[in-house]
Amino acid sequence: MAKDTRAYITVADEFPEHPKTLELSDAAFRAVVELWCYSNRRKTDGKVPAGLVRRYAPDVIEEMLTVGFMTKSNGKHAMHDYLSHQKSKLEIEQHMSDKKEAGRRGGMKSSHIRNHVNKGVIDPNCEDCPGAEPDEEQ
Repeated sequence: MAKDTRAYITVADEFPEHPKTLELSDAAFRAVVELWCYSNRRKTDGKVPAGLVRRYAPDVIEEMLTVGFMTKSNGKHAMHDYLSHQKSKLEIEQHMSDKKEAGRRGGMKSSHIRNHVNKGVIDPNCEDCPGAEPDEEQ
């Protein structure tokens, strides 16, 4: 079976029983997880836009602020210590770039095998051909 390739957040398996979490209502617990997922999906580094904050009942927001899962500074909300536990926007983008490059290289490798190795061809411009040296005129 293939590995799951969907994006994910990191949640410790002790999270539901953590002393801070035990202070949350079901609605606030759900909101914490939803906002972590939102921040990961939208690459906000834990910042929560005002429009999204308004979707939650004021008591749920107050609960997350009081318990310490959310912070508010200068009228802006953010998930507390988000970047200590989740990937940053830069890390996510680097990971995606690395995967894209690996796919490109894999495709090039397949092309090299199909067009050079299987046909006994050594292309001086192919970096994967043994002994081949790329043109220096480029």
